[in-house]
Amino acid sequence: MTVVIMYLKSRGKNGNHSAITDTLAISAVSYLSIQIYKHSMAGLFNSITDITVILNTFQFSHLHSIHLLMVLLASAVVIQGQGNVTLSWEFSRIFASLQREVPQLGLSVKAFNAWSK
Repeated sequence: MTVVIMYLKSRGKNGNHSAITDTLAISAVSYLSIQIYKHSMAGLFNSITDITVILNTFQFSHLHSIHLLMVLLASAVVIQGQGNVTLSWEFSRIFASLQREVPQLGLSVKAFNAWSK
């Protein structure tokens, strides 16, 4: 995922969301607009996903900041031709580890959502 824009909610019950360029804490961010990449093999990710392949366009999503697992260092990502990216060996290992734990991550998110209500 590539973060395209971050939003910060102003104080109060009916606070407005406004775009920000940086933050010191992810907890200050209300939403992230991100570009989605499809994992193809090893550390390679394609910018064109299955959903958008017919139109040859990129896919974007608008996520709550609590859904962000980690931030990649700029040095850990190599941008290839056509917007594809390759992760460093270290982050490819972390991604593979997270992939194996997807069922547990889903259960953790459900538990968090139940706890926060």
